Amino acid sequence: MENKQEYLMTPFGFDENSMLVDFSNSTMSMNLMFAQAMRVLNQNWRQGTVACKGRSDVARSNRKPWKQKGTGRARAGSARSPLWKGGGVIHGPQERVARLKINKEVRKQVLHTLCSQMVFKKNILVLQGVNFENNLHTRDIKKIFTQCNIWGAKVLFFMEHSNIQLFQALRNIGFVKPIFFDQPDIAHFSSADYWIVLESDKEFFKQMVSKWR
Repeated sequence: MENKQEYLMTPFGFDENSMLVDFSNSTMSMNLMFAQAMRVLNQNWRQGTVACKGRSDVARSNRKPWKQKGTGRARAGSARSPLWKGGGVIHGPQERVARLKINKEVRKQVLHTLCSQMVFKKNILVLQGVNFENNLHTRDIKKIFTQCNIWGAKVLFFMEHSNIQLFQALRNIGFVKPIFFDQPDIAHFSSADYWIVLESDKEFFKQMVSKWR
């Protein structure tokens, strides 16, 4: 009979007093800082590659289609006219890159606040008992999450770049977002119900959080 492997998720051992947020020196409220950080993030995620052709860009001759008078038809000066099918577009969108910036201290304070909220809720979990000697599949992740009663919740899973096997097992699950320690993301941080860290990666997680204080 096959032995059932036991998995365990325990709250990350943070000192709650060390995670308190001090707004005494802040000139903005937390809601305003979060809104500003999200606006910058969403704007910088835009590719800015949408474009359409104006009358000077379309591949058509610029000669006058017919003479001005005497034909009975409406006057026309060019087949590139926006009034013609296949002509240029009036005031259409063009490629542009509009990058926004945010104060580093504001970003750090937002990240620290989101982390402290998860600490107080005890929703930062450490996963124990995962064996990477055998190939890890998506079905194994489902088994782990189901056993720990978090299957279906929005999960942010922190990992190292070298853990390709874990990344491939997680990426097929819609409500699980694998994220690397060097890519903290306010949007995904705020939308997740749980943050999960492997027991072997606890030090990497502490190093990441320490940069936000």
